[in-house]
Amino acid sequence: MADVTIDRTQIQNNRIGIFANGAGTTRGVVRSSVVSGNATWGIGAQGARSSLMIENTNVSGNQVGIVAKNSASVVVSRSSIVFNRTGLSASAGGTLSTYKNNDLNGNTADGVFTATVVQH
Repeated sequence: MADVTIDRTQIQNNRIGIFANGAGTTRGVVRSSVVSGNATWGIGAQGARSSLMIENTNVSGNQVGIVAKNSASVVVSRSSIVFNRTGLSASAGGTLSTYKNNDLNGNTADGVFTATVVQH
């Protein structure tokens, strides 16, 4: 099991910026960071045992900004997903949830969040 926090970090110009792989249980928080210019995914999660919380983060200039695949769960709050080729991509049961307080625009294809989280 891995619990990871990435805070106030710039992750730029890699093949994949951040990737949570569900080979083992992976829970992560990405907060107040910049993830840009990555050749494939900016931030991605794959597998039912992978979950990420993205908060106050700029995801821009990537092939795909944020990815959830194979039943992974990603929740996004107060973040900008802009100027990617594809902003959001969910497939094979992956969930991309929003608190409805994100900027999602200016991507070649924005994509869509698959669920909304109600703020209490």
